[in-house]
Amino acid sequence: MTNKTLLNEYIYTLLIEEGLDGFTVLCLRDELLKISGEFNDVVEARKFLYRHLLQLEQKGLLETKGQGRKKTYHKSELFKTTEFKPKRRKSQKIEAVKRSHNKTLSLDELVWERRKYEAELAIALAEIEEFQLLSERLPSQKSSLLRLSEETREKSVRYLAKINVLNQALKLSNYVDIKC
Repeated sequence: MTNKTLLNEYIYTLLIEEGLDGFTVLCLRDELLKISGEFNDVVEARKFLYRHLLQLEQKGLLETKGQGRKKTYHKSELFKTTEFKPKRRKSQKIEAVKRSHNKTLSLDELVWERRKYEAELAIALAEIEEFQLLSERLPSQKSSLLRLSEETREKSVRYLAKINVLNQALKLSNYVDIKC
């Protein structure tokens, strides 16, 4: 019996149609830039991929080997037995609870914003870990790397604060986030 899972159309193209396996984030980013004109910024493309790879890893569909820039992603046995379908990107149409002259946000927009900050927080935490690993490997750069790590930690605190505020706002409105 196979599982059916929706996969972002770009991730689907790279992992299923092109059959990539045993890749790094940077290698996958370069491939993404070849097939898509959507990403003008390599950093945004890397973040986009990292978010999706992290989700696939958490679901047990991808396994990792190594650390830092040498970290490679490999398809798991579960990945090989799962049936994937490409998920077409939705246009930016979101119905607002109230659309008036003051541009009231919809609850869906708040949930989307919260998910964006959760992904940014995950990236920031991974960067902190990488800075600390690098500071151990490069003792001569330790103070600079720890300073960068501290700046990223402060950024992660801001993301967490935003997530908490959005959660509280969603609780006030009795919003139920249905996850499939």
